[in-house]
Amino acid sequence: MLRDKLFKKLYKDPHHDYELTETLSVHDDEDREPEIIFLLSGRERAKSYEVATQFMADAYYDHKLFGYVRREQQTNYEIEQYFADKTDFIQWMTDYKSDHVAVDKSMIYLAHIEESDNGVKKRILDTKIGYAFYLSKRGGNKSLQYPDVYRLIVEEVLTIDNYIKGEPERVLNLISTVSRSKPGFKTALISNTVSPVNPYSVAWGINIAKLKPGDIQLTKLYLNAADENGKELYYLIATHYLVDKNALSDQEKNKKRNRVKTSIKSNKWEELKLYKTIPMRYIKQYDVLDRAIFEYDDIMYLLDILEVPENIMDIYLEDEEPSQDKMIIGYIRKKTTDPQKHTRIYTNNINRLSTYATKGFRPVYVIDKIIDSLNTRGWIVGADNLQMNIFYQIFYKLKNPLT
Repeated sequence: MLRDKLFKKLYKDPHHDYELTETLSVHDDEDREPEIIFLLSGRERAKSYEVATQFMADAYYDHKLFGYVRREQQTNYEIEQYFADKTDFIQWMTDYKSDHVAVDKSMIYLAHIEESDNGVKKRILDTKIGYAFYLSKRGGNKSLQYPDVYRLIVEEVLTIDNYIKGEPERVLNLISTVSRSKPGFKTALISNTVSPVNPYSVAWGINIAKLKPGDIQLTKLYLNAADENGKELYYLIATHYLVDKNALSDQEKNKKRNRVKTSIKSNKWEELKLYKTIPMRYIKQYDVLDRAIFEYDDIMYLLDILEVPENIMDIYLEDEEPSQDKMIIGYIRKKTTDPQKHTRIYTNNINRLSTYATKGFRPVYVIDKIIDSLNTRGWIVGADNLQMNIFYQIFYKLKNPLT
């Protein structure tokens, strides 16, 4: 089947709702198309399916193979499962000569099964379309040449688990090794909205935490090297935060309903744990005794220390009368402006040098011990559950900088 007819047929599927051309249509001031595409969304936007099928078609029709990249090494079966939902696509594309993907010695093929007259089945490798790469493999890709590779797919980029040391640099090294200045080389990094706390934001200057659904942010990542005309080389990165497929309208959002509090199928950052929360509009009636800032890469959270009635949660949830007994709590909300002078700061920013800033969370001053005690007792409340999840990821990283 011709490529144009193939994708016309594919795009008739009612589940199809994203095309890679949406991201690539945004160019910089030199009318340059992005070389690196960073796709973010909740599940069910079919972003991986769109990228994979486009890159598979590039390999089949134009002999521009792709690299399938994961953080850690996978088995052949695990790689094949990634392509298992593309059986129909493969059959249409190859006029039913192939019907699945097979992996052999880190090479990815279109394949089919043949059965002999005596019933013995044998897998036939039809067309090589790509290679498997692993970021954790030290130096393993540098010595090899890949003249036929024009695409890279890096899957599950964001994680709540540990990143590999120097991971963004490893991705760039892999791009440099494989691309070899080939014209039209493309890399797609794909992730669900798991956690905005990540090493890519600062390393590449893409500020993932500041993006809103629907944003396409262009970033020039300069390479400290010049072309033949003396002009500095750069990668153009398009970070695309896809709008949720099933987003409620403002009118629907305003209706008071008993809604399930989950974000598993939305483009919101996933909420992993349930914390105590009180909206800012309610908590602002209480005076701030002191405050501190938790900063990690491009994300900052403000912790206000407040004196509130001991039954604060019951007041908020059940409209109880305020108790005369008081308690101290910490209140967490996101901070988007620069820290004020004399504010206690816990940070991983090596350039933030002052008597009030400490690398990581360390019990140096009395306020540090108070905050540590509030956390131990469970007396920290947040503006919303999503922000509390992100805050605690940051808090853990600042308390344990080597993990």
